[in-house]
Amino acid sequence: QDPPKTVPAPSRAHLKTPAGLLFNELLKCPDVVLNAVLAMLQVAVEKDSGRPGSANEGLILFLVRFSVRVESYLLFIIEHIRRDAYLERAGAAYEAKIRGLPGHSEQALLVDLQEKHKNLREVLEEGVMTMLFDWARLAARKKDKLLNECCRAHAHMAILYKNTPPGKMASRDISIFLSSQIFLNMNHRWFNQKRSDSKKKKKNIVPDDWLGISEFELYDTFEAKRSWIAKWLRENKENASEVLNCVERVVTFRGSVDHLNPGELDHDVQWVEVDDVPGNFVPKVGAPTEAWRTARKDEDFHSWLLRMTLGPPACSGIISVNIGRYITKGEGMQLLPDWALDSAEYIEGFGQPNVHVSDKEITANRYWKEIIGHHHDIMLWCPDVRGPEADAGVGGTAAGGSKRRYHPSGLQDSEKWMPEVLEPVRARVQALAQLDLFFKGEVSDGPDAQAVLYGVLDSEVGEGKSRKRVRTIKEVFMQRQPPLVEVYDVREYGRQFYRCLAFSSDTKWSFHAPQGSEKMLFSPLANSWVLATGSVDQLVESTFSVMVYRAVVERFGRQMYMPTWMLQGLLPDALLERYSFWRSEKEGVGAMLVGDEIEQCDAPKRIRITIQRDKEGGKYLATVERFSLKEPKDKSKKGRYCLWPEDTAKEPEVLINLRNNPGDLAMLLARVENFSQVLAWAEKGPTAAL
Repeated sequence: QDPPKTVPAPSRAHLKTPAGLLFNELLKCPDVVLNAVLAMLQVAVEKDSGRPGSANEGLILFLVRFSVRVESYLLFIIEHIRRDAYLERAGAAYEAKIRGLPGHSEQALLVDLQEKHKNLREVLEEGVMTMLFDWARLAARKKDKLLNECCRAHAHMAILYKNTPPGKMASRDISIFLSSQIFLNMNHRWFNQKRSDSKKKKKNIVPDDWLGISEFELYDTFEAKRSWIAKWLRENKENASEVLNCVERVVTFRGSVDHLNPGELDHDVQWVEVDDVPGNFVPKVGAPTEAWRTARKDEDFHSWLLRMTLGPPACSGIISVNIGRYITKGEGMQLLPDWALDSAEYIEGFGQPNVHVSDKEITANRYWKEIIGHHHDIMLWCPDVRGPEADAGVGGTAAGGSKRRYHPSGLQDSEKWMPEVLEPVRARVQALAQLDLFFKGEVSDGPDAQAVLYGVLDSEVGEGKSRKRVRTIKEVFMQRQPPLVEVYDVREYGRQFYRCLAFSSDTKWSFHAPQGSEKMLFSPLANSWVLATGSVDQLVESTFSVMVYRAVVERFGRQMYMPTWMLQGLLPDALLERYSFWRSEKEGVGAMLVGDEIEQCDAPKRIRITIQRDKEGGKYLATVERFSLKEPKDKSKKGRYCLWPEDTAKEPEVLINLRNNPGDLAMLLARVENFSQVLAWAEKGPTAAL
C-alpha cells in the first residue's frame, strides 16, 4: 500500500496489522504468546524468596506487570468479540468497531481465549497475590526499614485488579484494593520531582521509593473503580463495616486484610456513610449529627468547611473513598509519647505501647491525641493551679461548704452519735486530731446514720525557690453501725476533682485497704480491736493528668476510663480486680458506669452501675447490676467482652451492700473475710434469692 501523505495518518488503513502487533499475535497464535507469558509468571512465583527486597524482586515484579498488561490486550479482544462491537466512534473502548479485530461470529476463538485468560487469572489471583500479600505483611512489620518495599507490594497488588470488572470483586478483593490505595496515599510521595531529577542524572540508578509502575497508570486504576466501590459500600452495609475495619488495620500497621498482628485487639467498629458527604465513612459512634452539620451562629464558610472536614471531636477517623485516604484529626502519625507510657492510667485503660497517635487538638492546658486505628483517645491535662476551690462541688468554705465547725461538745441531738465513732480514732491518729473539721451536708439519726465532714490540710513543701504552699481537702466519712471512719483525699484529675481513699479505721468493713502504716485501734462500740491502715497527713499536689477515652461500643457511646484509685472505697476491691470501668458520656444509655472483664474467663459478665438521687433529693444512690453475656457468632469478637451482647434470657443480679445492713449474715462474713473481698448478689425479680 502507498504510504500516508501526512503524519499522523488520518487512518490505520495503510497498516498490515491495523489493531497493533500484540493484538495480531494474540489472534493468530494465542498459544505461543499466552503459554510463554504463563510460564514466565510461574517462574516468577517460583523465584520468590519469601521476603521483599531480595535480589530477584525487580525481575519478579517486572513479570507481574508484563502479565497484567498482556491480560489487558487479551480482555480487550474477548470483550470485543463477546459484545460484537458496533459503535463507530473513538473513545468507546472495546465497544468501538475496530478494523482487524473479529466480532461475534468468532465463537470458537472466544472460547479458546476465555479459557487461556482463566488460566492466567488463576496464577495472578492465587500464586502472585499470595506472594505480594506476604511481602506487604512482612514489610509492614519492619516499616522503619522496608516501607518502600511495602509500598511497591501494595502498588502491584492494586495493579492486579486493573482488568477486574468491579462487579466481579468480592469483599476481600475490595478490602485489598482499597487498603492498597489508601496505604500508598499515606506512605508514598507521588510524582516526586527529586526522584525524576535523580533518574535523569543517573540513568542506571533506581530510586529507593520507585514503585515500578507508572503513577499515572495507578491513578487511572484507582479512579476507574472509585465510584463503584463507594456504591457497593453504601448498598452492602453489613459487609461494608468488615471491609472498612480491614482497611483501617492495614493502613495503621495493625495487621493485614486477613489477620491482626499478635497482641492487637479487633474493635469490630460499625461504619456509616456521612450524610451529605457520599463516599466518606466514619465510625457509627461519634458520627456527625444534623445539629453538627448545621452552621453555627456567626460561623463563616471557611470555619464551617474545616469543621465538616475534620468531623466531630468524638469521631476517631474517616475513610474517604473519594480521595482514597484515611483521615485523622491531626497532621500525620507519631509514636506514642513518653508521658502516656509512664502513666498508670494509660497502662490500666489501654496498655499497648507500640501504637501511633496524631494530634487532635492542642490548647493552653490540654494535649488531645487520637490513637490511630484503635478508636481510643488520650488527653494530657496540665495541673490546675487554681486549687480545689475552683470546683463548686468540692467541699470548702469558698465552695459552698458549711462553716460550722465540728466539736464533740457542740452537737445537735441527731449528731451526738458522732463522737462515739470518731473520737477513739482521733485519739490514736494525730494528724486527724489536728485537722479542723467542718460539717458537710445533713447528718441523719438512727442505727444506719452516716455523716461527712471536711477539713483542709495546708502546708509548705520544698526548699528555697521551689518552696510552695499545698492545700489538700480531706473528707471524713463516718458510719454509725458498723462503726467506721474513712478519710478521702480530694484529688484533681483532668480539671475535675475526685475522692481517693487514704485512710480506713477498720479494714474489715472497708471496701479497700489503703496503703500506709497499720495501727491497732480499740472500738468501744464494737468492743473489739480493729486494724486501721493508711495515712491522713499526706499532701496531694496537682499533677499532670492522663485520661483515656474510647468510642468502641455503639450502645454506650464515647466512654472515659475510670482509674482504679478513683473507685477504691466506693466499690469492693473484688470488683475492681476483675473489671475495668468506663463512664459513658452518652445520654439515655441506662448506666453511668460499665465494667468489662479484664481477663479471659468461662462465664463472662458485665457490670452496669446506675446512679440516681433519692426521692428526698439528698443522697445519690448507686445500683450495681451484673449481667450475663452471650457469646457472639462472630469469632473476631471473642475475648472482646465489651462487644458481647447481654443474655436477655437470664435475669441480672443486684449487688447487696451488706455494710449498710449489718445483720447476722454480714457479721458472719466479716469474721471470714474483709468486705473488700465479699460480694453478695441477689437475683433481680419477684423471687429474689441471695
